[in-house]
Amino acid sequence: MAIESANAQLRKEEFARLLDEHAQLVNEINRAETTLL
Repeated sequence: MAIESANAQLRKEEFARLLDEHAQLVNEINRAETTLL
């Protein structure tokens, strides 16, 4: 049981990190598009 909750926590942290990286990529793309216009 403890291992399962540890894995769930790990997945949650990994998902949060992926969301954060995605948000940063979106911001960079938006900035790049803005400079091209």
